[in-house]
Amino acid sequence: MMTLAMVVGILLAWHRARQMEIDANRLLDFGLIMVTLGVIGSRILHVLAEGYFWDYVHLCTNPLLLDGDLLPSGLKCVSDLECTTLNLGGLCHPEAGTCHPARDCLRVLKVWYGGFALYGGILFCIPFGIWYTMKYKMGVWRVADIAGFVLPLSVGIGRLGCWFGGCCYGGVCDPDVGVTFARGSLAYARQIEAGLINADALTSLPVHPAQLWSSGINLLIFALTYFVIFPRRKAHGETFWWYLILYGCARFSLELMRGDTHDWYLSLSQLIALPVIAIGAWMLARCRRKYPLKEFPLSEPTGRWV
Repeated sequence: MMTLAMVVGILLAWHRARQMEIDANRLLDFGLIMVTLGVIGSRILHVLAEGYFWDYVHLCTNPLLLDGDLLPSGLKCVSDLECTTLNLGGLCHPEAGTCHPARDCLRVLKVWYGGFALYGGILFCIPFGIWYTMKYKMGVWRVADIAGFVLPLSVGIGRLGCWFGGCCYGGVCDPDVGVTFARGSLAYARQIEAGLINADALTSLPVHPAQLWSSGINLLIFALTYFVIFPRRKAHGETFWWYLILYGCARFSLELMRGDTHDWYLSLSQLIALPVIAIGAWMLARCRRKYPLKEFPLSEPTGRWV
C-alpha cells in the first residue's frame, strides 16, 4: 500500500507540474528523492521517539529481554523449534517459556517489517525540499502547492496498509462501532499485556477502526485541497499550508481514539500537531502577503521561491 501510495502521488504531481510551469521530469526526480527521504525520516522518528529504541537494541544484543509470547494454546514453549514452527520467533526463553524473535542487528534498517511515524518523514523532507527546489529554480511555493494535495492522497492510500497490517489500531470501544483483531495481532498482544484478555482468547476486544478513520479523513483532506482550495487559492503555497492545518487538526483528534500510542496525557503526534497547526496558520497569512498570484502569475517562468 505504501508503494501504491508513492506511485499514485508522484504520477499526480508529474501530471500537474506542466500546468504549474514546472519541469515535469525534474519534479519526477524530486519526487523519487523525497520518497526515499520520507521513509528514512519516518523510520528515524519511529525508532527514537515512539518507544522502540531499546527494542531494537535488545533485538541485536539479547532478544530474550524483549516481551515474549506464549504458545497459542497458552502453554509454555520448551524448544526453539516450537516457536519457529508456529511463526512466533526463533528463540524459546529457557525459564519463562515464551517465544522471542531471533537476533537481528539489521532489523532497524528493514523497513519492510513496518514501523514509521509520518511526521518524521514530513519534517525530514521539508529542509531538503526547500534546498532542492531553490537550487533548480522550480519555485518552492509552486511545488509546495502540489505537495498540499499529493500528501493527503498518498497518506490516505498508505493508511490502508496499517489496516491490513493491524498496526495503528484504536482503543477498546463498544462492539457496535468496533472491530476485533485475530490472535497474534498487535492489538491482541497489547490487550494481553494489559490484562484485558486471557491468552486463550480467540480475538482481541473490539477496538476503534482508527486506520480506516485515518484513511478516510486523509482522502477527505485530499478532496478539499485538490478540488476546493487548490483551484481557488490566492497565493503560492496556500494549498500546502492549508494541508498542514487540516492534517494537524485531524491527527490531533484521531489520536484520541488510538490504542497503541502513548502513556502520557498527549501523544507524540499530538505534541507535534499543535505547532504544525500554528506554523501552518502563520505561513498561510505570510504567503498571502508576500506571494499573491496576481503579482506572481503562473504564466511567468519559475524562480527560486515562485
